[in-house]
Amino acid sequence: MPLLKNVSFTIPSVAIVGPSGGGKSTILHLLFRFFDVQGGHILDIVLFSDTVKYNVKYGKFHATDRQVARAAQIHDKISDFLMAMIPRLEREV
Repeated sequence: MPLLKNVSFTIPSVAIVGPSGGGKSTILHLLFRFFDVQGGHILDIVLFSDTVKYNVKYGKFHATDRQVARAAQIHDKISDFLMAMIPRLEREV
């Protein structure tokens, strides 16, 4: 037996808040069906139109160049790409 029947309501506004990388944009993408998923995991990768260094430092803006290089080493999936660009970390993507 349904708990609600012939019910209508309006939500004037909604705020989705959380830390960087917490999934706020992903939730909106799901609501607008930019992702049509049946299950599993969602990986939404965003690159900003800025430098490689800016994109790597996005989660920690005060990171040093050495920390950026270390982050690239730790994440081996992007390491080869970034290591080829180390002298060019100011290059736009």
